[in-house]
Amino acid sequence: MKTLLSLILTLAALATSPAPAIAAPARPVNKATLPRHLPAFKTPAELTRDSNSQLVDFMTAHPELYGITVAPPAGFSMYAEFEPVDAMYLVYDDTQRDYYIDLIEAATVYVDVVLWHSDAEADIAAILQTNLSAAALARVSYIDFYGTTHYVFTSPYEIDSAVDSIWAVDFGPYFVKNADGQVAIVDPHYYIERINDNAIPEKMGDLLGMTVYRPDLNFEGGNFFSDGQGTCYSTTMVHEANPKYTAGEIDQIFLDYFGCQKMFWLTPLQGEGTGHIDMFFILASPTDVIVGSFLQSQDATNKTAMDDNAALFEGATNFAGDSLTVHRIPMPNPGSDYYGRIWRSYTNGLRLNDAYLVPTFTEHSAYELDAMAVLATALPGVATVAVPSDAIMPWGGAIHCTTRSKPVGAPYLAATEPDYLCGGMPFCDDCTNECAADETGCMENGDRFVCGNNDMDVCLERIALPCPSSAQCTDGTCGGEDCTDACLPWETGCVDDDNRFICAEDGDGDMCIDPVAFACETGRSCTGGICTPTDGSCGGIDFVGECQGDVSVWCEDGMLAAYDCAADGMGCGWLASEEYYDCVDRAACTDGCELGETRCADGNAAREVCAEAFDGDRCLEWKAIDCGEGTTCLNGACVAPCTDECVAGETLCADFDNLSTCTLNAATGCTELVPAACEDGTTCRDGACAAPKKADDGCSCTTGSRAPASGAPLFLMLLGLAGFFLRRRAL
Repeated sequence: MKTLLSLILTLAALATSPAPAIAAPARPVNKATLPRHLPAFKTPAELTRDSNSQLVDFMTAHPELYGITVAPPAGFSMYAEFEPVDAMYLVYDDTQRDYYIDLIEAATVYVDVVLWHSDAEADIAAILQTNLSAAALARVSYIDFYGTTHYVFTSPYEIDSAVDSIWAVDFGPYFVKNADGQVAIVDPHYYIERINDNAIPEKMGDLLGMTVYRPDLNFEGGNFFSDGQGTCYSTTMVHEANPKYTAGEIDQIFLDYFGCQKMFWLTPLQGEGTGHIDMFFILASPTDVIVGSFLQSQDATNKTAMDDNAALFEGATNFAGDSLTVHRIPMPNPGSDYYGRIWRSYTNGLRLNDAYLVPTFTEHSAYELDAMAVLATALPGVATVAVPSDAIMPWGGAIHCTTRSKPVGAPYLAATEPDYLCGGMPFCDDCTNECAADETGCMENGDRFVCGNNDMDVCLERIALPCPSSAQCTDGTCGGEDCTDACLPWETGCVDDDNRFICAEDGDGDMCIDPVAFACETGRSCTGGICTPTDGSCGGIDFVGECQGDVSVWCEDGMLAAYDCAADGMGCGWLASEEYYDCVDRAACTDGCELGETRCADGNAAREVCAEAFDGDRCLEWKAIDCGEGTTCLNGACVAPCTDECVAGETLCADFDNLSTCTLNAATGCTELVPAACEDGTTCRDGACAAPKKADDGCSCTTGSRAPASGAPLFLMLLGLAGFFLRRRAL
């Protein structure tokens, strides 16, 4: 997982400058100078940002931006990129200044260029003012999304930007047209981690006065071409991205929302991160398709895949019944850099009326002339305009990926907003809530549960928590114990700047879960539940990395990277085959003790509690706790030395009303006198509670007789008197 380029690129997108940094900036990041180098493909490391449950909560709270709706009225179809267009949209990134200057300069000859940004117009305008021609500047305008409703990321630090990435075709509006030339917008799901990009089509609909329709479909615009007449083209990546649907159900969605009467499903490039059709295909006209071609020596696997794609069109017709002509265009030598393969392509260009903007590669131009010849044949009368794309291509795309054109046409604005499906939820998941929010209860196996969202869907489920065999679940608690969970299972966060926590069983003896605190090392502070260096570097973290709970954290190319393995149902651990810490399958395990158990160990110098060990699995184990100097372990508890106060079982009157009994204190191991009140009508005397004496308890005063005197006292008196007289006589 570490070898993926994405794991570095994500954190690059979170820094305030190209310098490697992850420390919190002085102010929220909201400028276009922010590197937006999230690649065209989805990055697992984007999960180092706020959790999916946080994002889903925001989306659920804003159905006007994300809620699934009905399809457009019948008669709407996705526009064809080769039809007349009047604008091109893009997101400017100054780390790719040369590329964007060349692109804007070329595009403004044919259309207006609109730059999407977030509170950055002054910065961008100043750059363009000194780099673009006056003619180009005259056709550039800006749309600032910063003032619109948008999600502010809080992890790994605050990122306040209404635009997440540069891949305009993937997240931008899908323009659909009807027979009257009216234009509406369709907005499928973009990557959930790019939540603000995902909302831009709706915001564009508001600005353009166009109704927006949202299908429950994971789909990116770079994977779609339409002839505007019912024939559509994409790759089988769509099926992989939407496993809950059958192929027939996906075809129906494309028909309902995009007007696709006939679908051609092509095989994507094998090993390429996006799986998008625009990496190897161009729809030049309703009857002309261009398919990439590899030499055997370049890429044998993808040569076969592309040849198979081309074969799909041999003898095929479009929806109108017209035969398709296949043109084969050479693919540049792929090459590679530090991060892996660079998927260069001449097909990742954009048609703008009478021009086709084609990416070119200065250092890999061996097939450029051949490619231009193919374009000239397939696009007669269309000028081919080269845009150097060496710098942008390693990030997963070029011209087509970073732009979205808008077809000529009047806005279509429905009389009423489209009806929501699935109650306006952002996803129509094939699931139902198992429980109510914050509900607790008992599972059939005797464990308890808390209700929460612990996975990637939008439904609530019962999150099971074990109960010991001696304290089966009662009323949602183990054994009816009166305690409250302080957090959700495996929730992470920061106790304060110096301590992170993971919510689990902490061995405190009760049956509820609590935040288990972990101190950050010197020179680190807690951000988003991860201890990160405070000096803007990797600190003492190297490529081998470390595990912070289920999060794998490491340093690569001078930048801190992290990945929440729990998002994939895995744990963090030592990956022996690679000799570093990474996501690993949790080993099958059995609890080594029962919740709430304690015992003594190490000659009573330490106690052990039954708790989560955070060792890569989620089973309970014995966890040692040093009793410390001056204490010892007794019956599973650390106690200070003590002295017996009495002999066990001994009784003693504390006062007339209370009897003290000598009892062994299990917590200290010493005896102590424990007082208890005598029962009513009794008093304490002679070490026992007894009733007071009465007149008839052996007393004969009431008889009127006198008992005979004892002879012994009289004898003693006489003996004493005799001694007295003898002493006197001696004097």
